Amino acid sequence: MRFQAVIVALSILLFTTSCYADWRSDGRTLRRLANLSAKLCQGFASFAQRNEATKEISGESHAQLEKAVADYVRIRQILGAIEERWSSAALDGSTNSKGRVLASTLSLAASSLIMQNSRCLLASFGKTIFETRLNRPIVFRGEICATDLLAEVHANINSLRWRKNVHKRLKVLAHFEVEARELAQEKGELVQFLLGTISLDEVADESKLKRLGRALLAKKEKLAYGLKKGFTKSFEYLVSVLSKPTVKIKIRKPHIRDEKMNKVIDELKGLLKPCDIFLHKTAYQANDWMIPGYFSHAGMWLGNLEEMTQLGLFSRSKNQHSYYEVMKNKERLENGCSLLEGLFTDTAVNDFTGYMLPCDVIAVLRAKPSVIENPGEVICKAMRHVGQVYDFGFDVNTYDKIVCSELIYQAYPSNIPWPTKKILGRPTFSPDNIGTMAGPSDVFPFEVVYFHDGQRAYQGEEAQKAYWQAFGPKADLPKGDTQANRMLLQAISQLRASN
Repeated sequence: MRFQAVIVALSILLFTTSCYADWRSDGRTLRRLANLSAKLCQGFASFAQRNEATKEISGESHAQLEKAVADYVRIRQILGAIEERWSSAALDGSTNSKGRVLASTLSLAASSLIMQNSRCLLASFGKTIFETRLNRPIVFRGEICATDLLAEVHANINSLRWRKNVHKRLKVLAHFEVEARELAQEKGELVQFLLGTISLDEVADESKLKRLGRALLAKKEKLAYGLKKGFTKSFEYLVSVLSKPTVKIKIRKPHIRDEKMNKVIDELKGLLKPCDIFLHKTAYQANDWMIPGYFSHAGMWLGNLEEMTQLGLFSRSKNQHSYYEVMKNKERLENGCSLLEGLFTDTAVNDFTGYMLPCDVIAVLRAKPSVIENPGEVICKAMRHVGQVYDFGFDVNTYDKIVCSELIYQAYPSNIPWPTKKILGRPTFSPDNIGTMAGPSDVFPFEVVYFHDGQRAYQGEEAQKAYWQAFGPKADLPKGDTQANRMLLQAISQLRASN
């Protein structure tokens, strides 16, 4: 008996001198993380509420979201390490009762924060426009910090193994309730804080059957997400394989070429302003058949060197969106490559003949004065997509991949009621969706300032009339019973009737 008493005394002393120091250090770390987690959750909720009605977020807001997610991932990693480190000690029957209580309080407090942060993340961004973004790679400071974030978080907090382990530790803490109260008095504020942090009633009260059902449902959702992701990747790969060769297949010569093309370029140089939108049709190429509607490509004019400089594209203080991308492409921009367009290779700055010309038909749309308050903001946001690969999934809510028309959608202010169209369950945005937004009445946010139908060029009111005579009968009109779409369709019908 004396020998056993000595062993018990030595084990308590060992825990007190070595493990307790580690426990106290991790407890202080967890207290700091609790404060950071509270602020982070408030930030998530505020950000989601602030952007609830938007179709896209600005470059600056996008950077804030990525930083917040990177912070979440770092906090989650530290909490996970603390939970894992003390979970085994809490369930180890050879550890004395006080040691198990201390280990349980710390590991369960970490589990509570993991649950709280995960719930907040899912509540803020699940089933929103941000869900697609947060389930794609999150890059922060050049490194991927998370992939499939929302899907993984949901699966982890509902996994049978994790919840079963939490339930066991809760039983340990309940079993040593008297020792826990004594330690709260003996060790003071830190133990009281950890006990107060534990909020896992949901796990404590659930039955084995309910826990199993929750885990199976989470696995089912993860499997469905995996299948959807696999289908999306397969679809994108198939479309890319079929699309890329069609660009090189020429059925005939384009209508606007040679001397006619040079004349168009001269006319455009004296006409264009920053943020002007290009639309073109290339019926002489096979890839034109694969794109719904009349127009097949879109691009944005950034301005000449003087205009880009005045708008702050080359200023780090004014351009918080894309300064580093601009610096990488500064030489090309200075040499007249001011046409930004998303190509099958990547998004790049080109001159007129990069891809926009030659073509069969070309139009230039200009935002009306009430649409853009800050043209510099638009071109800076557009440039953040330079170098991104082509989005063969044609999903307008993706940010790491983009198509030519999505470039316009993401760069322009979100108060424009862009008409998107659902294809295979994803919102898409085609060049025709841009084209339908140009007209003379106040319903249209853009006007046509230049149009060439392949035979002759038009400007001013003539351009508007010729544009709708050619484009109107073949336009891919917006779908969806929204007020903006109804007003737009009514205005388009009036234009068609007048032409």
